[in-house]
Amino acid sequence: IEVLLLSDPVDSFWPDRLGVYKDTPLRNISQFHTDLEKFGAPEETQAEKDALEVVIPALKEALGDAVSDVKGTNRLVNSAVVLAAPESGPDLQMIRLMKRSGQQVPDTAPVLQVNPAHPLVLDLAARVKNGDPVQDIALVLMDMARIQD
Repeated sequence: IEVLLLSDPVDSFWPDRLGVYKDTPLRNISQFHTDLEKFGAPEETQAEKDALEVVIPALKEALGDAVSDVKGTNRLVNSAVVLAAPESGPDLQMIRLMKRSGQQVPDTAPVLQVNPAHPLVLDLAARVKNGDPVQDIALVLMDMARIQD
């Protein structure tokens, strides 16, 4: 996989505007629809699949409208969660840039991506299975994702 690092805030619109460069499609990694599974990411274990089955509905319920969706992802290694832009609309960096410049910003909530192999997520799954309240943990995970973003 070839990677092009665009680190300036205004760079976030290039992948969407340009689309293809020398027959190579440009994709923004912060957009949820970016498919990295085909590049050899490890497959989820059964414990991770089981964790996602209980964690995703619990997080959706706890976070409500703060997120447009909650999905499992294998693109994370050390982080429990990350925010991603929904499939339609601008990415999160572009939304911040639009807000700073006083432009109208689409009212879209981010997608929360969850790392099923992370110890916090596995612990959260155990708590959900035990019937423990998870609202506070869900809010902490959302705050962690916001800080990383």
